[in-house]
Amino acid sequence: MASNKDGISKEIKKVETDIKRIFRHFSSFKTSFFISPLPHLWYPYTDIYETKTDLVVKVEIAGVNKEDIEIFTQGDRLIIRGIRKEISQENKIAYRQMEINYGAFESVIPIFIPIDLKKPFKATVNNGILEVRIPKAKEK
Repeated sequence: MASNKDGISKEIKKVETDIKRIFRHFSSFKTSFFISPLPHLWYPYTDIYETKTDLVVKVEIAGVNKEDIEIFTQGDRLIIRGIRKEISQENKIAYRQMEINYGAFESVIPIFIPIDLKKPFKATVNNGILEVRIPKAKEK
């Protein structure tokens, strides 16, 4: 027999899941110092971590063509911009659910570590995940 504590834990987990789902639908309201808060953009999920040699940024961009992505540095920020184009609207009478963001997106990632701007950064897309590797500057 499950204790009352287990029931409360399940309810808290359900509420947490529901809240995450609600906020996921309103990605234009997402607040983070990794993004610029422009209301007409959507903001893809982003992971950032360091290895011994690189700063690695992974961005979830399923359905975005490589030609529709722009990646550059500006000062101490990495900027990733692009557009996810919606497939033909033909034969659609009404939406029953709409969770996929279309249109322009942007991620602005502050770079808080020294990077080596003399070396090019590498960008690859695999299974809908953009991975950008920026070489870190050698420690003196």
